[in-house]
Amino acid sequence: MVTYFLVTPDLSCVTTGSYSDCVALGDRFTLSNAFPLLKIARARGGEPDATIIFDVSEDSRRQSTAGRRVSRQKLVQASKHSPFPA
Repeated sequence: MVTYFLVTPDLSCVTTGSYSDCVALGDRFTLSNAFPLLKIARARGGEPDATIIFDVSEDSRRQSTAGRRVSRQKLVQASKHSPFPA
């Protein structure tokens, strides 16, 4: 099973969902100028960390080349305690 996360660069807001949900929400937030840059991370089943795979901004969605990894547990907890504003 694969889990996707939409996160701010500083991890202050996190949400989880399908890939298409994260892309749609990321596009909505960046186009409304609520967040200038967001990141999409993917965690595969059994992996302890999630890898940031895309950077989403108002004018583009590009593949992240840095390969930054973030603790899956940290992202799950943040999605419960620091969700994106409605």
